[in-house]
Amino acid sequence: MSSDQSGSGGESEKNDDIRARFPDPEAVRIPGRGDLPEPPRVKYTPPTLPEVQPFRRGRFDGPDGGGGGADLRSTGIALTIGIQLFAAVAGGVGLGLLVDRYLLGNPATPWGLIGGFFLGTASGVWTTVRLVKQLNREP
Repeated sequence: MSSDQSGSGGESEKNDDIRARFPDPEAVRIPGRGDLPEPPRVKYTPPTLPEVQPFRRGRFDGPDGGGGGADLRSTGIALTIGIQLFAAVAGGVGLGLLVDRYLLGNPATPWGLIGGFFLGTASGVWTTVRLVKQLNREP
């Protein structure tokens, strides 16, 4: 029986310790609706068709319809040219490094790298010229 008494006494001490650490739930004040500020009143108006129409045409001239916007198609073409040039040079350099390492067997002499760089650059310029010629033919 002494084990039962010591067990209940330990729980009592534990409960007293918990009560000492935390405040009485009745004493805790939860802020009510009156304590909070009112939310701002904002009226949403959906965009009208003339505001959305420039995006559908692929050209954005600004909300007032005036100039100053960029033609999205020409921006896409410029990005395509830049990516093609970068990819061609990077591919040429990568192939040149592979040639140096596996075919020539000596990566200390960078002849494969140099050759790959020039071949990649030539390939990038060739694809760029081909793209520009194709764009000039379009009406």
